[in-house]
Amino acid sequence: SQPVVASNSSNEKIIYRVQLGAFKNNIPFSSVVTFLNVADKGITQVTDERGLHIFYAGTCDDFSTASTLREEIVGKGVTDAFVVAIRDGKRIVITDEMKLKK
Repeated sequence: SQPVVASNSSNEKIIYRVQLGAFKNNIPFSSVVTFLNVADKGITQVTDERGLHIFYAGTCDDFSTASTLREEIVGKGVTDAFVVAIRDGKRIVITDEMKLKK
């Protein structure tokens, strides 16, 4: 039997999250304080293969919703927050097409 080849246009749903920060070791107290300001956005923490502890907020279905959330989060003091796209548990590059899709 032939091996199954995964296509690049995976049907795996893309989710958008706001990355609050990534830390190699302990999270600085100042970051903890600002993260508490946005705790109502549902913060999750993931440790990646490099051992970085990455903190995310929200889980959005489209880029524009995630962008609005990012603006709110920046307004509450997490100034270097940015939107990331995740498919199948891995970060992927956000294309212009993804930014326009509703």
